[in-house]
Amino acid sequence: TVTVGDYTEELTITVIDESLLPALVLSADYVQEEASRFVDVILSVQNNPGIASFGFDLTYDDAAVSPVSVEKADYIGGITQPDFAVRPLRVLGINPIDYTEDGALVKVRFEVLTQVTEETMVDFSVSYTDGDVCNQDKESVTLKMDAATVQMTIPAAE
Repeated sequence: TVTVGDYTEELTITVIDESLLPALVLSADYVQEEASRFVDVILSVQNNPGIASFGFDLTYDDAAVSPVSVEKADYIGGITQPDFAVRPLRVLGINPIDYTEDGALVKVRFEVLTQVTEETMVDFSVSYTDGDVCNQDKESVTLKMDAATVQMTIPAAE
């Protein structure tokens, strides 16, 4: 209860546990396959409220890595193949119904460029604009972006 002079008002205060809010999480893994070196960047969702479509912009150091593929992970919808020449890389997914599971939506594979011979730190970050992530009712879904940047150390070439 708040009282100011003769005025009294009942207020309700709601405390939100931010760890329960929907969040987009970015992670990266280094992969060595024979003579080729790759970085797999995974876009995951936590506390998923239901996502039917999404559009994410992925930025990275194009002097160190080059995108070679985008594939869906746990996401049940379709993934469009982006134009790898456009920066930032636009990753799109669409499904007629809400996908409500937590976990990996898509994996983007980057090839480590041959000129990267010394140990190199590469930053990857993901962003989206309001309205780029929607549920099946075409309502915008807001995702917390605290873990939307990841640094990956690429080992020196052997």
